[in-house]
Amino acid sequence: MLNEYQHPHVTLWLFVTNNCNRHCGYCKQTHTVDRTDNMSEDSLRYILDTCAKMYENKTVGNFLIQLAGGEPMLNFKMFKDIVPYYLDKFPHIFSFCMATNGTIVDDEIVWWFKRHMPRLCLSLDSLRFSKPFKNESSANLQLQNIEKLKRAGVTVSSITVLSTQTAEELLELAEWAVANLSSWQINIQKPIVHSKKHLVSVLKPVISYLFKKQYFVRDASYPRFRIDGWNLWAKSGIGGCPCGRSLFAVYPDLEVTPSCDFRSHLGKFNEDIQSFIEHPNNIVFKENRRPEFCNECKSQQPPPKVVA
Repeated sequence: MLNEYQHPHVTLWLFVTNNCNRHCGYCKQTHTVDRTDNMSEDSLRYILDTCAKMYENKTVGNFLIQLAGGEPMLNFKMFKDIVPYYLDKFPHIFSFCMATNGTIVDDEIVWWFKRHMPRLCLSLDSLRFSKPFKNESSANLQLQNIEKLKRAGVTVSSITVLSTQTAEELLELAEWAVANLSSWQINIQKPIVHSKKHLVSVLKPVISYLFKKQYFVRDASYPRFRIDGWNLWAKSGIGGCPCGRSLFAVYPDLEVTPSCDFRSHLGKFNEDIQSFIEHPNNIVFKENRRPEFCNECKSQQPPPKVVA
């Protein structure tokens, strides 16, 4: 029973690489990091073994391991055998997912996802101008790879970062999402959102269309469509934010932060992290979980009256 554990569930974002094969202007992860490029096999095994110990001593009931980057598939050889090993050895402890741009897909990778990670989330910002590299769009390649994965039985969802360019074709993207995706999420960043009124004018026709197509039907306990936005209008802090409580980010050099956006250094991932998770009301949040800090946090939080 999960209620036997101090924490029923913890999510770890593991940045298995800081490298990326695309240059998205909004992605600070590949532009501002100053860390080791790739996570090693030994480091990944150490993290997962430590998590298994937390399960055994009743600290955490299960872990969702989110492989991220950079582009995690650039370090595929490192984790391709480790993920299935831990899924087989600890089926009740671990589940794995990935945030990928979907540009690195071949027959071996399609088979691997089908066998070990049958639900996949891709970052797709546009049907024409997505994920630039050397001023060329990757949209066609992404769409082709999505079809490959779907034909193999992989369930594909997507996240779209709302930008000035994306906003112009958002309704077209919504029509495509309804026909092709198991779920779709829009992330809002500051340059597009000048005011609540502006945000509503951009999103209203999209939301109306999705309601008409009944795309809000719940699937596996979560909505098929949701909108996350930067904490733009916070007046009294985030409140229910999981960062540093049930959510942590771990980088290739094993640095731990509360999230990829909340970069407060918590230390290295070692067995001491267990005591940190055991006592979530730690000094970081006693000092930093105040409105003047939370209002500057770029962790994605639902804007008022927008979540469907």
